[in-house]
Amino acid sequence: MTMRSRTMLGVALTPVLALGLAAPAASAAPPSPAQDASTAAAAAPQLGPWTKPTRLDQPITNMVMAKNGTVVALADGKVLRRPAGATGWITKAAPGARGLMALPDGSVQLVGQDESPTTGVQTWTAVLAPGATEFSAAQPFAGHYEARFAGSASGHVVAAWYTDGKVYASERTAQGAWSAPATLATVAQPRYFRFVSLAVANDGTALVSWGDTPVGEARQFQTVEKAAGAAQWSAPRDLGLAGSPYDLQVFAHPKGGFHMVWNARADTAQSPDVALSYARRPAGTTSWSRAELVGTGTATGINAPMVLPNGDVLLMSSNRGPWYSVRSAAKGTWATGQRFPYTAQGALIHLRSALAPDGTVVVTWTRSSSVGRVPQVSTFVGGTWSAPTTLVGRPPEANSNSGDVIIDGQGRPLVQFTQWETRADGSSHEVGYLATTTPRKLPVRRDLTGDGKADVLGLSTAGNLKLISGAGLTKAPFTVPGWDPATEVLPFGDLNGDRCNDVFVRLPGGEARMYTPVCGGLPSPGSAYKKIASDWKGYDAFTAPGDLTGDGRTDLLARDVATGTLYLYADNGAGGFAARVKIGTGWNGYKKIIGAGDLTGDGKADLLALDTSGELWRFNGTGTGTGAGTFKSRVLVFKDWGGSYKDIVGAGDLNGDGKADLLSRDTLGRPWLNAGNGTGGFGNRTALGTEQIWDYTKIS
Repeated sequence: MTMRSRTMLGVALTPVLALGLAAPAASAAPPSPAQDASTAAAAAPQLGPWTKPTRLDQPITNMVMAKNGTVVALADGKVLRRPAGATGWITKAAPGARGLMALPDGSVQLVGQDESPTTGVQTWTAVLAPGATEFSAAQPFAGHYEARFAGSASGHVVAAWYTDGKVYASERTAQGAWSAPATLATVAQPRYFRFVSLAVANDGTALVSWGDTPVGEARQFQTVEKAAGAAQWSAPRDLGLAGSPYDLQVFAHPKGGFHMVWNARADTAQSPDVALSYARRPAGTTSWSRAELVGTGTATGINAPMVLPNGDVLLMSSNRGPWYSVRSAAKGTWATGQRFPYTAQGALIHLRSALAPDGTVVVTWTRSSSVGRVPQVSTFVGGTWSAPTTLVGRPPEANSNSGDVIIDGQGRPLVQFTQWETRADGSSHEVGYLATTTPRKLPVRRDLTGDGKADVLGLSTAGNLKLISGAGLTKAPFTVPGWDPATEVLPFGDLNGDRCNDVFVRLPGGEARMYTPVCGGLPSPGSAYKKIASDWKGYDAFTAPGDLTGDGRTDLLARDVATGTLYLYADNGAGGFAARVKIGTGWNGYKKIIGAGDLTGDGKADLLALDTSGELWRFNGTGTGTGAGTFKSRVLVFKDWGGSYKDIVGAGDLNGDGKADLLSRDTLGRPWLNAGNGTGGFGNRTALGTEQIWDYTKIS
């Protein structure tokens, strides 16, 4: 290859990457919490709220991160580099640059292509070595610029591509040059040359796959492989997949060996749908596991499988709407495919994802509709999704496409997207934006969405758990199905220390759990939780007023159904509850006990109770949590009140004035607000809410 001198990235270049809680009897006093609930370690804070996106001078077309935390991006013939911890970019010319890829050894691979009348088309590569601040000199690459590149943690890098009827591979030497292309196979009629797939395992073994579809024959895929240091590639091997497979992709598994996914169609009138399949090949073996059907009917353009910290495998796709499925490492089976939460109107395109070191999955996509496109983002932790965050406003302000998402050197997600904007002269141009998250602050009481405002939970007769948020509870609900309508659900504080409010649940059978969903999300029954008790049917009322002991943590109150005794379960600061403390008797004279937060402005949590004669009482908290001294003597708030209310919730500050309010729902399902005055009283009721979202079994 003829080399022409060019200044790029500070080096000379010449000639993209395709890139003990025993069960209480009904007549016995409920016991103290389980041992495991009182010894759990506090969780690390979750990702914070998304910042306002930062505008770039030009759109970014590709973005990756090196092992040392340096972010590298491409933008219209330039390479942008942002060192770890920095906010500014170092920009250098890179004419012909086509793509970037972050490799497991910590390096970044750059691929480009030159074209001139005298030398023709020439492809080249350059490398940002682990810890380096500049790319290497360009090396000629006798392959297609859309080749697949993959590498191992030891630095063994391989490229594979299809062109001119053949499948080729090349390996990068220790000096950075590329070996002469090896012909892996001659393919008469390939199944999409772009879908040549390549993976390099931890031990350096390279695996290449491709589809071959001779005329009149069923589709089939073949593979070849080469161990690190071996002299030659193996002969092609037919995978023998059933169902006319296509779109097969191979990936290196983080625990060694490989895994792969593909679509297969039965091609019969009885079974015309596409089924996504999965197989695993452990390290040290040459045979694949049996094909496993992933719990969905169709999947085109899936994201790479993500192996979560517990060994579970997560797959996502945006075909026919967004879906995901999780393969349990413990059970060896796939869960039924489900939609992840996103705004239902419009198609979902440009799905991208990244896995943070703590196991958080960050997913970004573009919601496309007849009025334009907007980029959105969500996170997945412990089986729960956060509600989607829209990174920019609605069209015409936004007509955007989401791009890459990476995890930066500080463990934060960094999302790149583009947006069309109008100049002063009326012409349009595309600009780039970056968005990330801020450190998470201590959560506001009853704020489950992370917007600093109190939220309300509703459980419908169909078993849909709904989150209603926003000032005045005007925002449409975020819904998670699958709950038993008889479940007791209570918004709680942050029990596990991850700076996100948790959800207390008592199942109809009596088991008590604390669900710890991702910040901004709602749990499903299968989400991550901490078991609090095996059987708490002996309690008939639960509430979480706030901090009753003066340690800054939310505590739980529970009433014994048989004796009317009220018990305090204090947050022990270690992800569980301390042994219960008796704080009063005779509480069965109240038909509703309402955790209200701080009603008097003294910084201590208070309690409301509605008796059987319709009088509402306030019990001012002392902040001591010492048995009978937990509350002061009761004070009358309302007389002859509450007879027509199905639910009464101390829902925090709903009207945005900084004072705790009272939310009620009458027997017709209409919501009412009694605004708190900050001194322990409430104003007259006013109608609340602008949407018909209150037809629930219960609200809390």
